[in-house]
Amino acid sequence: MKNNFALRLVLLLGLLTLSACNLPRQPAAAPTLDSAAVATIAAATLKAIGAQTPLTTPTQPPAATASPSPSATFSAPLITLSENANCRSGPGENYPIIAVFKKGEQPAPIGRSPGFWIVTSAKGDCWLAQQFSSASGSLESLPTAVIPPSPTPNLPAAPSGLRYSFTCAYGGGAEVTLSWQDAASGEDGYRVYRDGALLGQLAPNVAQYSDSVPGFSGVFIYRVEAFNLTGGAPAQVTVNLNCQ
Repeated sequence: MKNNFALRLVLLLGLLTLSACNLPRQPAAAPTLDSAAVATIAAATLKAIGAQTPLTTPTQPPAATASPSPSATFSAPLITLSENANCRSGPGENYPIIAVFKKGEQPAPIGRSPGFWIVTSAKGDCWLAQQFSSASGSLESLPTAVIPPSPTPNLPAAPSGLRYSFTCAYGGGAEVTLSWQDAASGEDGYRVYRDGALLGQLAPNVAQYSDSVPGFSGVFIYRVEAFNLTGGAPAQVTVNLNCQ
């Protein structure tokens, strides 16, 4: 902009000079260059150039600053027993009991697995069924536990106090009733044998069985055993039948 103004000023001075040259003039003395006037014109020209308004540089908008995403607030996981519960060495009743928690207790959680919390106890870490507790806090921070291998069950205790009674049937035969005390824990059931032949298999915690015997008399050996995956623990009784 400044250069254009200066150029126009020079052209105007040139035109004025040419116009002056075309006017008729009378012989005169050689013109004298007024150095002061030249200096005044030059100074005025520079001042006019300096007074020009500079071009405005467009202002760039400030760069947007990314706002930090809010971080989730961590709170310690908390487990509260809603009722009394056994805490076992693994996720199921086939695992031995490590500790027993009472309603309202708050064992420290250290892991999780579908349906179970892994917590600490005075006797070691154990698995607690989630259905017996309420939970809060940052539960997702708990690591996922590896399910331990299923334990080999102990051999159940044999039936105790095995005894018998019988009633003779009219026309022949008898009904022999066996009864015992269920001393086993962790049994899968009971098996009843007469003279080595399997008569039937019973559910866990059953303590009685009835057998129909043909004939009026005889000696029969009955065996009742509690069993699980490890094996069977039998009890035996001899029945002296005489219905004559």
